[in-house]
Amino acid sequence: MASPVPWKQGHNLVEANLAAMWSNYRAHGYTRLIYVNTASVFGHVIDALTTAMGDDPMVSGVLLTSSDAVTKQRLVQREVGGGLDYAVGRSREAALGLEVSAPAEVTRLNTDGRSATELAAAIIRLTGWCTK
Repeated sequence: MASPVPWKQGHNLVEANLAAMWSNYRAHGYTRLIYVNTASVFGHVIDALTTAMGDDPMVSGVLLTSSDAVTKQRLVQREVGGGLDYAVGRSREAALGLEVSAPAEVTRLNTDGRSATELAAAIIRLTGWCTK
């Protein structure tokens, strides 16, 4: 976290940091990366991140989704004080924006009733990592 927010100051720190980290990992033989960020499924963000990596990576975008009821249940567990209604509304707004704006090639993966292990296995199958 940084203040003032770097991108509002015209600094592309996300891309610069990813380029530096990916270079270091690549130098040690790593060939796979899972990048987790809500905005990373937007086409222009995918383009910026893959350009920063500099080696024409194969990208498998995955958008994790959940029903409104499950989202609210999860937010109830994490929100304290009077912020629940705001968090539910903001989450719904973000989900609608992601659904509309994420490219068609981004896989939508519903998380309702699935464990982290099940989701990880599904993502590994989607990327084909176990077959390469």
